[in-house]
Amino acid sequence: MERAKRAGKPLRTAIPKLVNEVEQEIQAKAPDQDVLKDQLEKVEELQNSISQSDNQILDLLSHPDKPEENYLHEHAAVEDYQDKIRVCKRKINEILRSQHAVDIDRANLESGPSTGARSGLYKLPEIELRKFSGEMKDRLNCWSQFKRVHEDDELHPSDISVSHTSNN
Repeated sequence: MERAKRAGKPLRTAIPKLVNEVEQEIQAKAPDQDVLKDQLEKVEELQNSISQSDNQILDLLSHPDKPEENYLHEHAAVEDYQDKIRVCKRKINEILRSQHAVDIDRANLESGPSTGARSGLYKLPEIELRKFSGEMKDRLNCWSQFKRVHEDDELHPSDISVSHTSNN
């Protein structure tokens, strides 16, 4: 029994250390994806190793001749370490997913209007703007020419161009 506990002790001491390393990397201004992926792999390896060790210890403590209190205490400790590992893995995965989403958005922006969210949009025909006479009765007609530009959320700024304006 003591031998099994002694064998699991280095694994249990490695968990807080690794969790702290992950926290430091996550809190960095720009977390390194490769470092996070390596840390995730370490966490998963550690999780497998500690699960095997914990199962051995719990098996030894589950015998009828052992006090139930020892089993419950050890089981609570096992749950605590599993929770730390679970939270650590979730945080790493969230950062990796969010960085992946940013990379996809950046790639879509760099690839231009033929891909991404704007792929289904259309090219507006050029129109000739009517000159506003300054009369109140012509205001509505003049405004209707510009109304779509202000109300259409899908209209991209690059689709709007005014070649020149004239006061004539």
